[in-house]
Amino acid sequence: MSILETAIQNLQDDMRTIPGIRQAPYAPPDNIQGYPFCTAYAGAFRATIGQPSQMYTMVSTIVLHLHVSRADLEQAYRKSIGYPEAVTSKLLANPTLDGLGTIVADDGSIEGDWTSVTWSEDTPATIAWEIRFPFKIQST
Repeated sequence: MSILETAIQNLQDDMRTIPGIRQAPYAPPDNIQGYPFCTAYAGAFRATIGQPSQMYTMVSTIVLHLHVSRADLEQAYRKSIGYPEAVTSKLLANPTLDGLGTIVADDGSIEGDWTSVTWSEDTPATIAWEIRFPFKIQST
């Protein structure tokens, strides 16, 4: 298993401790089976080869989605408005994702958007926080 995959699993373990989150699987599933639901995956990355050439530093964007049902928009908003604070608190409490790397940002920020998301053809559109942050891994 890669360091990045393990880091995402550790992140999901932390997300499961947020009150109300019903599911936080280790890999993005084909279908969402219950709300609120959290999924995480690796987005863009940049690797820099160092000296000696066998060493590298890689910064990956980890993308986190916290979905709530869109059946009642007002209720979805009220249920999800606190998630950015909860996620930020979890990341501050475990910025290395159990010693695997470091959450880094040039300006020290974590970014996110509250948006409508369609997960798959078989799943209705949801409201979700999409939260993104850079995670740096260094080879040894």
